[in-house]
Amino acid sequence: MSNLFKTLQSPHPFIFNVGSVLIPGFIAFVIMLVFAPFGFSILEFANRAILSIMFGLISSFGVLMVIGLLKWLAPQFMNEERWTTGKEFILILTVVAGICLLNFGVILLLGMSDTPSLNLFKLVVLYTVGISIIPVGTLILFEQYSHQKKKLRQAKKLTEQLRKRTQENNTETESTLIKPIIFEAENGKPELQLKPEEVLFLKSDGNYIEVYYRDENENTQKKLIRNRLKNYAPILPSELFFRCHKSFIINTRYIIQVEGNARNLELIIRGVDLRIPVSRSKSDQLSDFIKSE
Repeated sequence: MSNLFKTLQSPHPFIFNVGSVLIPGFIAFVIMLVFAPFGFSILEFANRAILSIMFGLISSFGVLMVIGLLKWLAPQFMNEERWTTGKEFILILTVVAGICLLNFGVILLLGMSDTPSLNLFKLVVLYTVGISIIPVGTLILFEQYSHQKKKLRQAKKLTEQLRKRTQENNTETESTLIKPIIFEAENGKPELQLKPEEVLFLKSDGNYIEVYYRDENENTQKKLIRNRLKNYAPILPSELFFRCHKSFIINTRYIIQVEGNARNLELIIRGVDLRIPVSRSKSDQLSDFIKSE
């Protein structure tokens, strides 16, 4: 049972909870029972209700089955950190295709039609797609709305924590930031030396690192160094720097605001126009990091 709930709680936009599985089935049930499309109107209400329940359950099970199979067979495709609109579109098509196959199999198994198999399959696809448009569309809108609200709440909470932290004087942290940081190239040659409080953030750019920092005039500067981000992580003070994304390490002291959309959180850094993304897997860690400072 625990594996089932892990499947249902996937954090990517299309499906992440039990309600997301039940919504398509419920809407399919209502459409077929109330509006009786595709000839259902000729059936008695009791028979129509039974069939509506059956096809509603098939829709819900189809969503669950496709998500579960994709997580098992294609975990890289379902990776939340690499989720894209294109993948979401493919997932929708796959879910609808799964529901089509389930409907076709149930009709054949129960002998509900004398139509030749090929023609029956075409009809099932036509009817399923027609019925699925509204449930799947509603599901997408519901998920986007719910996910965006969650991210906005999280962003607001983090921003409040940042403002509270800014108002407090942390003299203990100040005393530990005396030792300068020496940024070396891959060949060991020193390229830049800065105090920890002068570093804004580091950005990975292929085989290079962009070091953003404040000069003596409080202007933002950038230094390009041939190296990898993972090589710099150990030399940065852990009480001040946080790796919020595979391509970014930030100085949390310069975060002035956290914003959120339906997909992720973004950080606004003082004096920099660039919005820095936060990986979905790092959102909770960032909150803990800010609270612990």
